[in-house]
Amino acid sequence: MSEEKNGAFKITAGTFAGPAVFFGSFAVYLLTLAPEVTFWDCGELSAAAWSLGISHPPGYPLFCIIGRLFTFLPLGSIVYRLNVMSAFFAAGAVYMLFLMLKKVLRGVPFAQWLSAAAALSFAFYSYFWGVSVVAAVRTLSIFLLALTAYFLLIFEESQDVRWLYLSAFFLGFSLVSHESAYFVIPAFVIYHLSRSSTRKAGVIAVSAGLFILAWSTFLYDPVRGHAGPIIDIGRPDTLGNLRWVLKWDRYGAMLRSTLSNISLFFTGARMAAVAAALGIAAWVVYPLRKRRWLLFMIIAGVSFYFCMTFFTISAVAVRKMGLLDKYYNPVFIFLIPALAAGLSFLLKKLPAKNRLIPAIAAVVLFALPAFLLASNYKALDNSRNFFAYDLAGNELNSLRPFSAIFSWGDNGVFPVWYRQDVEKYRDDVFFVHAELLSYDWYMENRQAGMYRRYGIAFSPRAPLSDIRRNVDGMAERLQEKTSVYFDFSSATQLKIPMTSLIPQGVAWMLPPGRPRPLGRIWGLYNLRGALDDSTNKAFAVEGVLNIYAWEAAIWSQTTARPTEALNAYFIAKKLGFNNKLLDKWAISLQRKLEGVGK
Repeated sequence: MSEEKNGAFKITAGTFAGPAVFFGSFAVYLLTLAPEVTFWDCGELSAAAWSLGISHPPGYPLFCIIGRLFTFLPLGSIVYRLNVMSAFFAAGAVYMLFLMLKKVLRGVPFAQWLSAAAALSFAFYSYFWGVSVVAAVRTLSIFLLALTAYFLLIFEESQDVRWLYLSAFFLGFSLVSHESAYFVIPAFVIYHLSRSSTRKAGVIAVSAGLFILAWSTFLYDPVRGHAGPIIDIGRPDTLGNLRWVLKWDRYGAMLRSTLSNISLFFTGARMAAVAAALGIAAWVVYPLRKRRWLLFMIIAGVSFYFCMTFFTISAVAVRKMGLLDKYYNPVFIFLIPALAAGLSFLLKKLPAKNRLIPAIAAVVLFALPAFLLASNYKALDNSRNFFAYDLAGNELNSLRPFSAIFSWGDNGVFPVWYRQDVEKYRDDVFFVHAELLSYDWYMENRQAGMYRRYGIAFSPRAPLSDIRRNVDGMAERLQEKTSVYFDFSSATQLKIPMTSLIPQGVAWMLPPGRPRPLGRIWGLYNLRGALDDSTNKAFAVEGVLNIYAWEAAIWSQTTARPTEALNAYFIAKKLGFNNKLLDKWAISLQRKLEGVGK
């Protein structure tokens, strides 16, 4: 802790607590940072930021603008630089949490260390750490929400209305970063209306104006939409397309669904529990009516939690996969300082001679981030995670030059987009995200691409909602000029019988194309981390390993070379493939080869 006496600063060990929190968490994130593109949104967001493009709705313009700046860092690949961006804003959010805790614990002995321990515990919490080591919009959004709360706290202490305006400004930016920030608006409005000084017309007008000014960053979408960038999801160059990208037409339906979920939840015996919970909440909150910042934090945290829960209550399958847990990270930003404020009230009641209690609390509390760091490190260490990067390369290397492939799903598409658009790797391949062919903007994009590359004028043979018929028609036209492939996911989703396709590693060719020897294709593959334990098997990798294993087993059955067949079998086994009949076949074949050798 630094103190000013007679114009001089006294520096103590506590002075370094804040920098230690930021650089300590940032260092851990960098050590566990993914070196290349990963699954889910990473590839799409990285390509969109690099090209100043339009990502999936609502476009995430703030991420793209700031991300573009990070692409100029002289560090590794483009996606690595954007992974660094996530780590940087994650560490920034942890630091902002530390600053808020330090303020609410002011006057408590060892406040710096208590704050540092709590902030680092959040830093190493698995769901926050997990989004801090890959390119994603989450950490930027959480940092902006933390900044919003911190500026509001400074306003509470100083009553300088400029801090209130800054808070409103950054709340607007947080909405641009991720739409879940809308759940914080009720708390912010209640805060504004809770005191006479902040509900003045002039103050509300300036706050609203700055909020709208920050929110207007969404104007980036139509501007870049007219420019036609490489990643141009929704092509928001018309009002109709812009409405789709900004989700204007969907928010109403989503709100109705949420209200329906709430009405279904609060029925029967639950009503008594809800009434009791509301009564307890009122009993807790009423005494805090004069501590408005604390009230804001509690309302924001609780509002965010329940709104997110009811908003996603119908996404049962996605929730079971753990995909939604990371959305709850902002709850900790609001409720940890609120809890600390209550702890501060109790600790300040202690006699001065009992300073030992906060000291013990600090030591005990530091055990928590140490435990989280040790227990989560291996599972969240992505420093050797090449699964998505290698899968995209392996798929592209399975294809003949200037061929075409249909793919499906985020994990099958986004890493390929990144490698083709940013790295220009195998960009001779005509790539089609079959799922998006149901949208006119993407169908027109692929029609133009077919004509530009192959001279093929293609018109949809069915309404765009009938993806299968249009894919069939597009594939037939493409076969007039080149080889056509499907990845495993697209063939499965489109219900194309695998028996009607020719296996080509992790891709499948439409006959009567000229297939390549599978042994030659697999010889080009990178399987880093798949055949060994050099890295953790991160989420979504299990499905990839299953595809690899199945395809290797098919390779073992289709090759006429016994030695190559056994090699393929052993690769399939290492990848987790289990089949008793295949095992018996392999044992028999191995014995035959050994007999020939003798």
